[in-house]
Amino acid sequence: MAQGERRGEYVTRGYLLVKDALKDAHGNHLSADAILALLKARGERVGRTTVYRQLERLCGEGYAIRTETEGTHCYSIASGECGAHYHLVCTVCGRLEHLSCERVRELFSHIEREHSFRISPARTALYGLCAACTRQSKHKEKQDAHA
Repeated sequence: MAQGERRGEYVTRGYLLVKDALKDAHGNHLSADAILALLKARGERVGRTTVYRQLERLCGEGYAIRTETEGTHCYSIASGECGAHYHLVCTVCGRLEHLSCERVRELFSHIEREHSFRISPARTALYGLCAACTRQSKHKEKQDAHA
């Protein structure tokens, strides 16, 4: 294979920029818009279409995974722990957190064993309030009760 080619496709500058942005995120999930903003902040000239195209390519190659959340997709490197965890999504602020918990794995193992249904970690998210939004909500409830 010639230098710059990968499985019959050229390795473009856009491909390398998007791949590096995911690597620099250190396992955190980034939306395509966040990757685009990060690259533009670095002074890179790259378009939204290029970012989306390269993210799809990286997912197809198994380098990245796409996590679906309400109304958006987030991307991260598909190595290490990423395949073994689930996600918590705050319905107020949109924060996405990793959930790597043995009890959740036990629940999903039970579902697979007893109900013959395998849960997909990359597509599984539990929705609710993050700790900060819960505190803020409780604080507002106390203020409303005293008003």
